[in-house]
Amino acid sequence: MKALTQTSKAALTVFLLFLSSHPPLAQAAIITLDTVTVGDAGNVDDSNSLGGVDYSFNMGCFEVSNGQYTEFLNAVAATDAHGLYQSGMHYNYRSQASNTGIVRSGSSGSYTYSTSTPDSPVHTVSYWSAVRFANWMSKGQGSGSTETGAYDLTDSDAITNNTVTRDSWYDSSSGNTSGSTIWALPTIDEFYKAGWYQPSGSGGDSDDYWKWATGSNSRPTAASSITDTSENKIVYNQNGGFSGTYGPADADESSGLSYYGTCGQEGNMSEWVDSIGSNSANRKYTTVNYSTDILDIAGLSGSFSEATPTTKTSTMGFRLVSMTAVPEPHEYALMAGLGLLGWAAFRSRLRKNLA
Repeated sequence: MKALTQTSKAALTVFLLFLSSHPPLAQAAIITLDTVTVGDAGNVDDSNSLGGVDYSFNMGCFEVSNGQYTEFLNAVAATDAHGLYQSGMHYNYRSQASNTGIVRSGSSGSYTYSTSTPDSPVHTVSYWSAVRFANWMSKGQGSGSTETGAYDLTDSDAITNNTVTRDSWYDSSSGNTSGSTIWALPTIDEFYKAGWYQPSGSGGDSDDYWKWATGSNSRPTAASSITDTSENKIVYNQNGGFSGTYGPADADESSGLSYYGTCGQEGNMSEWVDSIGSNSANRKYTTVNYSTDILDIAGLSGSFSEATPTTKTSTMGFRLVSMTAVPEPHEYALMAGLGLLGWAAFRSRLRKNLA
């Protein structure tokens, strides 16, 4: 084999440096979370001083489902040292039936999980379980860590004191500053914008914000499920009294769509958001769910309730946002170097062939 030329050696060195900062995923992804791009970066807040986001991001179209959470449990919770599974998850509130939600079998060290209602939104999830799911997504799923990624959970004091944040990779002006794609719980502003914002120049209301998360200023109709998501309907008041039905709808049948294409941001399930409460021991979540009435945007700013992050209720679920990695300046330099060295090698070979 001929010795490498100086140009080839340099190209190989740059290539290896690039790979070292972009390691491949350990294995293929197990699940896919559907997202929509929430653009219009730099939009202003509404009259509640909420909704302004200076960067683009990808919002989960739907709440995380039983099927997706079951795959997560089977990947990381054979022992379940972090209590990711809760016994109440076995119950399905729509069918009012036991052992039709997520069911655990076996003993610690060999637990397995199954569900017969994979499209129902997962419930009885604590804040810490939701962020561990986000970490696992950020780490490529499979055997990926639940303790690092979007949130550093390796410091037990930070968990005890409820001080865990996005800070290591997140900047409020530019979003994801890391070299990797990150999945996280949405901030209040991200959640608010994805559901209620639409620029007036693109057909939105005069103040750029709709009253309801269905792209409408007309009060949505209460429904047990929505098969036509173009309709102005939301799953609410499904508590056996108002409508005679119970429980949340499947995640993809939980409301009409917002301008960006999200489903069920109001009604269906309460959802954890990435915000510490006014009481520093708490985390915030959206109050409205399938068993309550709904609030228009005027009351929405006050509808982010708070609870301790270990809280687990039958109406509590979550969805994620993702932010694609934006190359840092040094990464642009590496890519540019690869391109230039590749062109130099091509020209050198071309000259030899023409000689």
